[in-house]
Amino acid sequence: MVSAPDDADLRLGPLRLRIRTSSPLLRETLTRFLPEGMVPSPIPAPWGTPAPLETRVFLETFREPLRRRRTRVREGALCQGHWRRGERSLWVLEGEGLSEARAWLHAGSPDTAQAALRQCLRGFLPEWFLCQGGIVLHGATLIHRHRAWVFLAQSGGGKTTLARHHGDEGCLGDDAAFLWHDAGTDRWWAVPSPLPGREPVAITAPPMPVAGLFRLRKGQGPRGHCGQRLQTARALREVLARARVDVHLASVRGLLLDRALDLVRALPVRVIRLPRDQSPWPLVDQESEEADGSERR
Repeated sequence: MVSAPDDADLRLGPLRLRIRTSSPLLRETLTRFLPEGMVPSPIPAPWGTPAPLETRVFLETFREPLRRRRTRVREGALCQGHWRRGERSLWVLEGEGLSEARAWLHAGSPDTAQAALRQCLRGFLPEWFLCQGGIVLHGATLIHRHRAWVFLAQSGGGKTTLARHHGDEGCLGDDAAFLWHDAGTDRWWAVPSPLPGREPVAITAPPMPVAGLFRLRKGQGPRGHCGQRLQTARALREVLARARVDVHLASVRGLLLDRALDLVRALPVRVIRLPRDQSPWPLVDQESEEADGSERR
């Protein structure tokens, strides 16, 4: 979402990440990295936050030669005082709390700059989003009947294929599902993902309320199958296994567990098995109708 020649303005629900670059190389790299279709939406925000919660990130470059071994940096908690994250020799990001941060990215070549930017955003955004009330999962988020459905899977599990073939009603991301909890209405929302997959699918929908999550598995027979809602403990394991955040810090682990527990208590989590190229929507509709019938009874 480029709003000015040297800024990227990422709107994730009521959250806002403003990125300022220090060079044409980084600006071009950032523009290429963001998924196709990430443009400001004219649709008013459905939540009641009076002003976006904003973080400013300044991107700068350095040209020191890469060392063979990268040393991970994990210091402090994002929401408490001074913190640092990174992989020395490729990228380092540091800040004071959540209002402002500064990143140094290795830019010895365009390819190196792209790798540094990718690793920086993939390392920072999930933890930043978690601290702001959301959670990021390894999954594809597709729209069906004006609601968002999240399909969780590991790499190579069929997320991008599903998004390409069955995302006609809208797609919010094919690799990372950004889910945010609106405490005012006690609803979960899916927002457009700024983290593209290896073969990114265009973002084609505004934020939508989340209706449910599925653990996507490849079906063996000619017909798909969708199981019943998982019990809380099993659903929690499935969600934690797909969390896109570094859990080596105790403060992050605690936040993630709380957020995941809130999610599985509020929304159904099921296992869906799909043969290649089969649409998930007949099974999703069937499970939704059965669940609605059970609630009415």
